[in-house]
Amino acid sequence: MSTALPYEEPSLKSLLILSSFLYILNVVRVFADHLLYGGIVAEIALGIVYGSPIAGILHTDWQTTFTVLGYIGLILVVFEGGLSSNLPMLLSNLPLSTLCALIGIGLPIAFSFALLNVAFSYRPLEAFAAGAALSSTSLGTTLAALNSVTKSRIGTVLISAAIIDDVIGLVIAAVIPALATIDSNSSQSGNSSLAWTIIRPLLSSVLIAIIAPLIARFVLRPLFWFRGVGELWAGAGWGTVTHADAFKLFLMIGTVSVMAAISYYTGTSVLYGAYVAGLILTYIAQPPSPPADLRADVQSHANRAEALSFEASFARTMGPMQNFVLLPLFFASIGFAVPFLDLWDPMIIWRGIVYSILMLLAKLAVGLPILLHGPFINEQIPARVSTSLTCVPAYEDQSSPAVTRPTFSVSTPAAVFMGVAMVARGEIGLLIAQLARGNEASGEPGLLSTEPFLLCIWAILLCTLVGPVSLGYIVKRWGAKVNTGAWA
Repeated sequence: MSTALPYEEPSLKSLLILSSFLYILNVVRVFADHLLYGGIVAEIALGIVYGSPIAGILHTDWQTTFTVLGYIGLILVVFEGGLSSNLPMLLSNLPLSTLCALIGIGLPIAFSFALLNVAFSYRPLEAFAAGAALSSTSLGTTLAALNSVTKSRIGTVLISAAIIDDVIGLVIAAVIPALATIDSNSSQSGNSSLAWTIIRPLLSSVLIAIIAPLIARFVLRPLFWFRGVGELWAGAGWGTVTHADAFKLFLMIGTVSVMAAISYYTGTSVLYGAYVAGLILTYIAQPPSPPADLRADVQSHANRAEALSFEASFARTMGPMQNFVLLPLFFASIGFAVPFLDLWDPMIIWRGIVYSILMLLAKLAVGLPILLHGPFINEQIPARVSTSLTCVPAYEDQSSPAVTRPTFSVSTPAAVFMGVAMVARGEIGLLIAQLARGNEASGEPGLLSTEPFLLCIWAILLCTLVGPVSLGYIVKRWGAKVNTGAWA
């Protein structure tokens, strides 16, 4: 038996297909960004065309490989979101993020019961499964469209809410097969296992959220700053910036791998682990703050923070590959999973559009807490306070006027931004829908029959198409209003 793979020159056809796919993915994104503010939509559409849904130009093995590479891109973009998070702002806005996430989860399920169960007469479990799939938020789509807004208060609230949505989505994804088995067997023997299936991801997520900060505070940060070792190796004290980037890349890969493995084996989301890994590295690399009376040291403190920044190193080392290869493959892989030709039955079309509109409204309602909370934000702080993501402390300019409380009208752009940003579904929604569909070939039971499954796909597809386009338009047109004032 051969122990090595024989090396063969790839055929010209394979080279042309693969190279054209990777090149056109980036070309269509540029044109769609310019014309529609929705390059992500073009990448999904190209995945539908090149993949199994329409033309099948790409072999199934290639689609599987691209799906894996794309998911690595998703993990990295979530990890980068953790690196760019403002930790004090994240903690102070966590209750608001949780409220937004709960609205974004509860309303899609409630609307699904109202439409699918009451109006269309599908079974209650089918309505629940469809609503559960539409309760998730495409974290990769959202982060890819945010740009600099991730540095603001509203961006922090959005990322936190989307993370909570995906953690809850993972819980639901784990529960769906158990519900399908119980529904098909009509037995009570699985009740205890169902309870553990529900509790395990939630419990592991809470424990990670408690234990990881403690380890970072009392173990990792002291080790990083022990006799300046971390600053020596990560701050280019022993070589060039390239050497420091290589060391920090090693730390980033190790940390995200460990947290992803812990999250996976404890039953929660790998994406959650990647986000926590980014937060850990951001925290441990923050230089100790200088005394408040030493204002002359602010610039040197900023320089130290920039030299130690894992976010900047990530952008230099992984940014090009992520932006031009991995992320485009992720969005194309969403297109691979869309059963495009099955969606065009007349009854499925009109019901799918109605259901999609309800699901759009359900996620747009997530902006209501932002609108209502805006006037109650305590903004009696000087106007010239640093809001950057570096660890430079905010120094007040006593000559600056105090900022007044924001009104409803001032919070409207941020509320609209929040609602629209939560509209896009994607990877988690498709996963839940596929799990709820079951596998007839292997005999796995499912909760969703063909019609509600296709309605679910309609809603996921339209929301994933409309969300990024609308979000891109809002960021480009209202970015200054969204990213200033109380929500900056």
